[in-house]
Amino acid sequence: MARRKKRRLNIKNIVLAVIFVIAVISAVIAIVLAVGNWGGSGETSSPSSESRQSSQSSSSSSSASSVVSDPDDSWQLILANPSNPVPEGFTVNLTDITGNYADIPALDNMKVDSRIVEPLEQMFKDARAAGQNLFLRASYRTVALQQTYYDWHINHYKGQGYSDEEAKEATLRYIAYPGTSEHHTGLAVDIISVDWQNSGQEIIDTFDQTAEAEWLKNNAHKYGFIMRYPKDKEAVTKIGYEPWHFRYVGKAHAAAIYNSGLCFEEYLDTLK
Repeated sequence: MARRKKRRLNIKNIVLAVIFVIAVISAVIAIVLAVGNWGGSGETSSPSSESRQSSQSSSSSSSASSVVSDPDDSWQLILANPSNPVPEGFTVNLTDITGNYADIPALDNMKVDSRIVEPLEQMFKDARAAGQNLFLRASYRTVALQQTYYDWHINHYKGQGYSDEEAKEATLRYIAYPGTSEHHTGLAVDIISVDWQNSGQEIIDTFDQTAEAEWLKNNAHKYGFIMRYPKDKEAVTKIGYEPWHFRYVGKAHAAAIYNSGLCFEEYLDTLK
């Protein structure tokens, strides 16, 4: 009986010893893991922490970068002027405005880059809500069509007694040389009022005295459009003052240009 009791005590002691050893080992492993995680937090983060850091980094990067840094905005900033003809083979996906958009009264065969239809339509809608009735007088032009306009004006001035050089100079004041016109991009539109269109008069700079011109001047940038040829920038743009000619550059760029008072060429120089 005594031997059996002693044997039971020995077994109990062994079991307790094993349990103690296991407990010690588990504690050591837990400490090692905890220290490892603490020591490595500067280089390796948990998924949730990494997600937060990524989000914070993205937010920081976004706020630090320019508001006009759209990775896909190059199409908005294409430059067409006397020194920069549109690239050879340039094409654009067009949407026919005439007859398809009740909110945009327009001449026949008015087409624009499909990407600007929505902001253009919204601008016309909001103008009407403000009591201004806009009219789309000109939009996309092929180089061939621009050539007919150019030739007509040259002949018109020569018929008035201008020399070849004088006729060319007078024409280029408002009619871009074929291949260099903003209208080739599909991003430029000439906008007047319905009343002006119905009057049958030519578009001249006194259009800026109308309520529609004033509304466009103060609001077009909200929809991504800029007055492309301001009055005091003729030496830079090489085109006369046109308070009816607006060019889509995107809302962010338009706001920056409007607030800076720069013309498009000057603004592009600041991005270089």
